[in-house]
Amino acid sequence: METGTVPWLIATRIFKKLTERLEGAPVQDKLNNFIYEKIHKKFDEVSTSPDESNYLQSLLHSNLLDLMATVKPEKSNEKLNELFVESYLAPCQFSGNFSSDCSEVPGELREKVYCNGVEFGNDTVFETVKELSEKEIDGAEKELLQNSLACFRDPRVLRRLIMDSLNSTTEVTQLLKKMNSRPVGREIATNWIIDNWSTVLKKKFKNDPETLNAIADAGIILDNEREKSMIETFMEHHHKSTNGIESLDKKIEEATTDIYWRKSRVAELNDYLDGKMKGPAKEDEGDNSEEQE
Repeated sequence: METGTVPWLIATRIFKKLTERLEGAPVQDKLNNFIYEKIHKKFDEVSTSPDESNYLQSLLHSNLLDLMATVKPEKSNEKLNELFVESYLAPCQFSGNFSSDCSEVPGELREKVYCNGVEFGNDTVFETVKELSEKEIDGAEKELLQNSLACFRDPRVLRRLIMDSLNSTTEVTQLLKKMNSRPVGREIATNWIIDNWSTVLKKKFKNDPETLNAIADAGIILDNEREKSMIETFMEHHHKSTNGIESLDKKIEEATTDIYWRKSRVAELNDYLDGKMKGPAKEDEGDNSEEQE
């Protein structure tokens, strides 16, 4: 097994892109199992007390946690939950201190740890993090805590968070982006925008197309034909108000490209995963240059 950090960083980046592009495809479960077999031994090296002075190693551990959260969530959750309970709740919940002062979670992992803790925590955990975010004075820490609230799994709470953040374009777009990174939030974000376009968004931002564009860009994710068709229908029904919302046109275009790529490559990848071929054909030069960015 390769032990160098840089080769592993490259591999995990490619694996992450594959899981994102093939989410929902028939080959997804097979791909997840393949990736798990490749990374599980390296994942066991991920420490809950990483050496923050080693940036590349911290980045690799972050990538491995992201991948494991996709291919075998319970393994990732176990490590992240241990960190959340022991290095955040224990020193912060009843301390009366600012989160930035009491948190013992390594900086590179705070976003993941806070989000995971809120996602799998109960109402008390949610309220604790919410209270700590409201009184926090460090800007970066406050943003991490606020965004972690979008990981909660109660749809009613998530819808209320969106409404409460509409007075700040930055807050609402960050909230929607974070929601779209979690399974429950992702089900809420796009549907909330569609359901509230006329009654809330179009009225509140009637003369502010830039904000409407930013909200649509942050809140709408298109990964398959069904989602693409849903937004195309939405744009037809709201042709006048969505005309000029460039992010919607861009998302339709990107989804069309991704869906075509998936259809053209999934059979080839399936054969590779079944051991019937050496590996998928190389991407064209455009895709290669994108991978190296």
